Amino acid sequence: GRPEERLRDWIERAVKLYRDGVKAFEEGDRRLAHEYGAAAHDLARAVDHARNAARYDRPDPDLPTPPEGPGPEDAGDRVRHDLYRAYERICEIREDEPVAGASFYLDAAKDLYNAARRDAEAGRLERAGELARAAEAITHVPEHLGHAAVEGPNDQPEPKRLRPEPPPLPDLKRDHVRDRDFGPRDLPPPL
Repeated sequence: GRPEERLRDWIERAVKLYRDGVKAFEEGDRRLAHEYGAAAHDLARAVDHARNAARYDRPDPDLPTPPEGPGPEDAGDRVRHDLYRAYERICEIREDEPVAGASFYLDAAKDLYNAARRDAEAGRLERAGELARAAEAITHVPEHLGHAAVEGPNDQPEPKRLRPEPPPLPDLKRDHVRDRDFGPRDLPPPL
């Protein structure tokens, strides 16, 4: 189906980025090698998270179902944090100067983010978290491609710019919102 084709496309793109990084390294361009390698790594992270999310749709029949109730940390807090992080990254990319191919990755990030948000609203927190982390990971790809497109010194990559902290999460205890009972008011806006 469509998700498998999309993941295959992302894997092929990650392989090409990795090979471009190896070629740049062999030619002595460490900066370009770093940017292509980092872009390939971030795209591979997005693939891993998207695959993990797909597994929640098709659980292994040989494994017992996980126990009910919260895990070692509040899953709702984690999902909200991941959604806010993905939202902030997507908004940053939309404000930056576009580089060639950036719209492909931005569209993919928006699709993943919106799917994560829908899953969070429906109470599918594990899947929502994986999709939000996939959206955040894929936002780094156009950033690295932008760095690769800029001529710069051939020695070290540019230092990462500081990003503002995401807004504070809602106080769930104060609002009496349970882990699986959060809605649109607790989540960042749709894209």
